[in-house]
Amino acid sequence: MAGFGSRLTNLFRRAARVLPTNSPLRQKASAAWDRVLHLGGRHTDVPVGGRTVRLQIRFRRLDPNYERESIALWGRLLAPGDVVWDVGSNFGLYTVLSGLAVGPTGRVVGWEPSPVASATATDHVAANKLSGWCVVRQAAVSDRPGVLPFSVSASDGNDPTNRLGAGKMGTTIDVPVETLDGVWQSGEKPPQHLKIDVEGAEVFALRGATKLFAPGGPRPTVLLAVHPMFLPEFGCDPRELAEFVTRTGYTSFTTAGEPAAPTEYAEYLLMPDEQREAVRRRLGWAG
Repeated sequence: MAGFGSRLTNLFRRAARVLPTNSPLRQKASAAWDRVLHLGGRHTDVPVGGRTVRLQIRFRRLDPNYERESIALWGRLLAPGDVVWDVGSNFGLYTVLSGLAVGPTGRVVGWEPSPVASATATDHVAANKLSGWCVVRQAAVSDRPGVLPFSVSASDGNDPTNRLGAGKMGTTIDVPVETLDGVWQSGEKPPQHLKIDVEGAEVFALRGATKLFAPGGPRPTVLLAVHPMFLPEFGCDPRELAEFVTRTGYTSFTTAGEPAAPTEYAEYLLMPDEQREAVRRRLGWAG
């Protein structure tokens, strides 16, 4: 049945490509397909990042090329048995893709403060049969544990621009806050790979992980999303990120493999200097 559903989904997708977005026929077909999907269950197969994942029906129109470059890079980095921490899971796409990559001998921990988004991410983990080695913590990450205000979109708790701070979005709620060092010290397996996408709070997340990055520590590779437009809201400056990289003995690269300070709006891969050549070979980056 699942195979038939996937073939039927692909058939509808191919048919939709030849109809204009505003076509009445396409809109009627979409509404009819919604009803068919709901009859068949809450989830459907969605192609993204070269994989097919099970997501809630409302995500079925996710662009197959969504964050294509970053997802491809992340996929080349991970291996079976790896430990991955995903800070800023949102609806759980990277958490799920990481779980598929590391397999049952690995471990994936995600953090998502939004109650709606964390519940969605947890549901996606279960839908992809990854619950044995993937978990989503409904908490924010910062430089000290406690409770902080968190702004959530009034229209959708899965909005990717939800972020720490009061009054940034439609609704402000209080959320629990953890530090990455604290989670490690509490007994969680340390990561080999760490993704951070927290809409401007990236400096605080890194400040709370000094032991992870210290000499002799786990020193994970980091996929870091930098949001210079939001950093001033937290009293931070992009230069602090560049200073952090230098101070901890890391090197920062663009997702295309070029050395670059993490100061512009983009995603960067941070590598420990002692692992740099090995990681570059793993990624297929020459030189």
